[in-house]
Amino acid sequence: MTRIIASANQKGGVGKTTTVYHLARAAQQKGLRVLAIDIDPQGSLTSSLAKGDLEDSVGLADVLSAQTQEPIESVLAPTIWEGVDLVPTTGETLSFVRDELITTRMGRESKLKKAIQTLGEDRYDLILIDCPPSIDQLTINAMVAAHAVLIVTHASYYSLNGIAHLIANIEGIKEHYNPELCISGIVVNQYERHLNAPTARKMELSEAMEQHGITVFEPAVPKRTMIAETAENGQALDESGSEDNRQLVKIYDSYVSKLMGEA
Repeated sequence: MTRIIASANQKGGVGKTTTVYHLARAAQQKGLRVLAIDIDPQGSLTSSLAKGDLEDSVGLADVLSAQTQEPIESVLAPTIWEGVDLVPTTGETLSFVRDELITTRMGRESKLKKAIQTLGEDRYDLILIDCPPSIDQLTINAMVAAHAVLIVTHASYYSLNGIAHLIANIEGIKEHYNPELCISGIVVNQYERHLNAPTARKMELSEAMEQHGITVFEPAVPKRTMIAETAENGQALDESGSEDNRQLVKIYDSYVSKLMGEA
C-alpha cells in the first residue's frame, strides 16, 4: 500500500523542500517507487527535481482547478532520477488555483486526495508532498490526502514557537477532514550541536513532543551547505564519496525507514 507523507511547517526557510528532495533520493536508492508532488506555488522542488524544462507544461494547478480538471496521470513528469516521478508546479498558476479553492464550496479540501486515488494503490510505494509555508487550502489538500505529516523545523526559538500552533492545525484537519491523519515525526534541520542554544532548544522540543507522543527523529540533520547546494544543482549526496556526505545519506535513509514504518 502506498504511504503518503506531507512535509509541512507554517514557517518558511526551514528546509522542507530540501528534505523532500533528499528523502526522494534515499527512497529511490532503497528500491522504492516514489512520487514527489510539488504543492508549493514557489515550485522549488520542481526546479530541483524536474528532468528538463517544464515551464510550459501542465502541472498540479491543472489538476486542482475546476477550469481544467486535468487527470493527474497526464501531468506526471520524469525527474533526474529513474524511479522517481514528479507532479510539477511551474509559473504562477498554482497561486491562482489556491485563490480559486477559497471560493469553491463543495469538496475543495479533497481535490488532491481524489486525484491521487486515480493512480491506484500499487502505483507508488511512497508519495512525498512538499507543502507551502502556510496552512492554506493547498496545505489542507495535502494533509487530507496524506497518511501522515512530517514536520521540518530548526532548533531555534522562532521555529519551535510555532510548532504547537501547527500541531493544533493538524489536529483540526484530522478532526474535520482526515481522521486517519497522524504526525510521523519531526525533523530538526540545520542543527548545530556544538552550540548551546540549539542544543537547549532541541531538548525542549523533545521533552514537549514526548508529552504529545510525537517522535523527534534522531539523529538531527546537521548544518551543511552541501544539503542545499546539491538540491539546487540537481545532484545527490551519495554521488560524492566524502565521509560527511555518507553520514548525511545514512540520516535520510533512516528517515525513509521510519516513514515507511520499518524502524
